[in-house]
Amino acid sequence: MGVTADVVSRVHKRVGRKTREETAMPKELTIEEMEKELGFDKVKPIVASPSDEQDMLEKGDCFKDWYEEELRKFYYKNK
Repeated sequence: MGVTADVVSRVHKRVGRKTREETAMPKELTIEEMEKELGFDKVKPIVASPSDEQDMLEKGDCFKDWYEEELRKFYYKNK
């Protein structure tokens, strides 16, 4: 006689243990979640000059992808 997955799941939840699915695929955190955990959400951004702001509007935010990549590396390295 086997134990159903539903019974195993309920027992795991009752004892605070993660199921196989929860441990197999860690949740990918968003940039906002990582910033919050690291305390970076409290850092105020620098004020851009009008010419810098205009330049960014014309060219786009060229540092966004780089920042997110480096933040992910930093977060998982220090986790």
